[in-house]
This record gives sequence, C-alpha cells and structure tokens, in this order.
Amino acid sequence: GREPQQQAIFERVMKRIRLKQQQQQKEQDDKKEQYMSQLFSDMNSHLKTVKSAMRERREKKEEEITTRKKNMLEEVSAKRKTMEDEIENTNRQLDKKRKINDNREAVLNQQEEELQEQQAQLEEEKKEFEEMMEKTRIFMQNNKGPVKLNIGGTMYQTTEKRLKYYESYFRSMFNGKFKI
Repeated sequence: GREPQQQAIFERVMKRIRLKQQQQQKEQDDKKEQYMSQLFSDMNSHLKTVKSAMRERREKKEEEITTRKKNMLEEVSAKRKTMEDEIENTNRQLDKKRKINDNREAVLNQQEEELQEQQAQLEEEKKEFEEMMEKTRIFMQNNKGPVKLNIGGTMYQTTEKRLKYYESYFRSMFNGKFKI
C-alpha cells in the first residue's frame, strides 16, 4: 500500500516542480521581452537623434556648397566681364591704330587662350569637386560613426557596419530600404 502512495506523492511533487519551472521560464521570457522592448525603444530614440544630426549636417553642407558655387560663379562672371571689357577696349584701340594690329591681335589671342585655359581649369576643378563630393557621400554613407546602445542601463558602442555583419534586425534596418 505504501508504494502507490509514494508514487502518487512523487508524481505530485514532480508536477509541482514542472509547474514551478514553467512559471520561472515564463517570468524569464517576460523579462527578456521587456528588456528587448526597452532596447528597441532606446535604439529608435537614438536613431532619431542621429537622423536629425545627419539631416542638419547635410543641410549645412548643401548650404556651404550653394554658397561656394554662387561665389565661384560670381568670380567667373566678374573675370569674364573684366576680360570682355578688356577685349572691347582692345577692339576700339585696334580700330584707331591699324599700324599695331599684329601686336594687338597677338594679345587678344593670348587672352583668349588664357580664358580657355581658365575655363578648362574651372571645368577640371568642378569635376574634382564633384568627385570629392561623391567620395564624401560614400564615406558618410559607409562610416556614419559609432552607434551607442543602452542595454539594460549598460552603454555599448559599436559601428553600423558591425551591426549589419550578420543577418539580423539591424542588417535589415540599415540596408538602405528604410530611412533612418
């Protein structure tokens, strides 16, 4: 009679242990869920801050570029106007002084050559500037700086590149399909 009783007690104890383990597992799962929710919330907040800072930097750069282009155009226009004035003045002098025509023509040809060289130089500088801007854009795209994560009150720092290394939530977040 004692063996079935002991068996029943054993089974009740085992059932309680399993229930306790299930309850503990559920508590751990709930804590993990809360932790991940807070982590993602913190990350979203940080990403918004980074996005805002990047937008401000981009707007500032665009403004600088626009100002620089405007200044360059004004400078080129001023130089061109100056050269046009010089050419016009030279033409008037040529009309008056036919005897020194060969010398004046050489001066005009030289000025025209210099203008073409300056124009070619400006074209080259423009091309170099555009290449530099493309490299800067690529650099900024690939090196957005450190990403700080607040995980359970502990600060971690890594790079976007590292977060994208494995197939994960982060890789899909930074793959360029979503605006961050």
